[in-house]
Amino acid sequence: MAQMRKDADEIVAKMLGMNNSWGGWEVDHCNGRMSNITNYVNKAAGAEVDAFLKEVLTPERFKKAINQKAVDSILKDYGRTYVDMVRQRVYKYVNELAEEHAAEIIKELSNEFRKQCTPSEAADREMDG
Repeated sequence: MAQMRKDADEIVAKMLGMNNSWGGWEVDHCNGRMSNITNYVNKAAGAEVDAFLKEVLTPERFKKAINQKAVDSILKDYGRTYVDMVRQRVYKYVNELAEEHAAEIIKELSNEFRKQCTPSEAADREMDG
């Protein structure tokens, strides 16, 4: 319990979905996944953990966990995600448009090819040539 109190700021930040494992706060993309150890702790020490969380989850600690550096990190991460999603949607649209245009071109070429390959036209070309 003493170690948990020592790490209370980090625990609160992780509960908010932040991670500081690479030397700077960032969005924890694995947050919310249950592990075997999480299940064990829930069963074995659930009541004690609940009491601890009621003690440490204070507005002051939340404010401390979500400082400007954390906010900047969140915005940067979500900004990258937004740009990636827009890029994917643009690629999808361009691909759909290219498929439509290719289908039109193939249809035109196919019609032209059929015209050139009909028996009457082939005979006409031989007579002219």
